[in-house]
Amino acid sequence: YKNAQITAIDLSLSSLSYAQRKINELKIDNVKLIQMDILEVSLLEEKFDIIECGGVLHHMKDPSKGLQSLLGVLKNNGYLKLGLYSQLARENITKARNYISSKRLKPNIDNIREFRQKIFSGELEDLNFLQSIPDFYSLSECRDLCFHIQESRFTVNQIESILNSKKLKFLGFLVNHQIRSRYKNDFPEDINQTNLTNWKIFEERHPGTFIGMYQFWVCKDENHMIFQENIDDSSVDKQSQETKKIKEVNSLPVKFSIAEKKDNVSISNDLPIKLSKAQIINQAINLHLKGNIKEAAKYSFAEEFIEKLP
Repeated sequence: YKNAQITAIDLSLSSLSYAQRKINELKIDNVKLIQMDILEVSLLEEKFDIIECGGVLHHMKDPSKGLQSLLGVLKNNGYLKLGLYSQLARENITKARNYISSKRLKPNIDNIREFRQKIFSGELEDLNFLQSIPDFYSLSECRDLCFHIQESRFTVNQIESILNSKKLKFLGFLVNHQIRSRYKNDFPEDINQTNLTNWKIFEERHPGTFIGMYQFWVCKDENHMIFQENIDDSSVDKQSQETKKIKEVNSLPVKFSIAEKKDNVSISNDLPIKLSKAQIINQAINLHLKGNIKEAAKYSFAEEFIEKLP
């Protein structure tokens, strides 16, 4: 996002130092790094359009306080992406954590290596499943996976309760195409795939769905953006798309620039120019929330002729 100003905070100076080295290597000039506790983020005296916080809150003593701190610096029309551990998906990993706790193993290099060697040798047969998890093979990631001193896990019901208490609107999980298709088969009526009651049922049927984390977008209730129903071109004919009622939206989650499109994506000439301004904006939003930035960019590129549209 060349036209964005990014502020990144972390408690770890070593992590920030690595980030700065990569910033220098890539000649990035729009990122500001700050060593800071997330609970003190208000000291920045700044409000943000988009905040991303993945894999942080569940390692805090009080995740709710961390979330409240973030909401305090999020604009009313802003968007927040969160990543939280799943109670159901990490049931087996909890067994490993319980073993480590019972043996009072400290999270140092020697203990991590000895723990992994016992699993490789078959001594801890009931923990063999860890060998199928990529994080297990890196010292730092294995520490985070099994040895972290502080970890909270959540259920879909808990997430829904938290969002309701904070007056946040759930905008959808970030999942791969296979999971999205499977969910569509199970709950075809939930076109936007934002029904958390359905997701609770889906995860119970498929416990490994969120083995990494729940990753999802939310916004404040004050942000009255209305999303058009997701359209699958392969299953809905063009005529039904044209007759679908389109509702206006207030703003895009990310403001793209035309110059950025030209530098980073190839723009095709098959953009649906016949769509209205509202349709184009809605399509860009839906694609962006799915993580399909390249396709979203094609719709955002329509800025250059959008004023000519009805």
